[in-house]
Amino acid sequence: MPQTLRGFRWALRALASTMKFEFLLGKRAIGSAYSKDYTEWAESLLYENVDSENVAILASMGYERDPDPEEIETYFQKCLKDLGLAVPLDKDALKIYAQALCELIISGELEPEQGVGMLEGFLGHLITKQSIVFGMDSVKISGWSMIERFVTLILV
Repeated sequence: MPQTLRGFRWALRALASTMKFEFLLGKRAIGSAYSKDYTEWAESLLYENVDSENVAILASMGYERDPDPEEIETYFQKCLKDLGLAVPLDKDALKIYAQALCELIISGELEPEQGVGMLEGFLGHLITKQSIVFGMDSVKISGWSMIERFVTLILV
């Protein structure tokens, strides 16, 4: 596994303790959302005093040894309905995720080097798995130019 992708996954796990909907959307869009991500998101809502039986059920599934992914998805959809939320198209979810990540960097909640590493890992993963989302073919982008291109795509 490439170092940047490994760092990207580590940093996402570090952020998972306060899993935000934007990060869950991003992980879902690139196909790296796991049952634990959904349950941690629900648990973070409980800490924010969100009162929903479905949120509580989804959060409690995190304590199961091997939660059923279909059941997780069912309760996730119920939570969305309870909260008046919807899952956007993958392209929009990726933009939302990247904007949230950039906001953490700008606000100082995330070290710039770590945030840039996450953006690099995210974009590298995106180019590998879903390059069509932004209309990129087999373009090889590296270093800051990759981040600049990504931020340009996000801000447009």
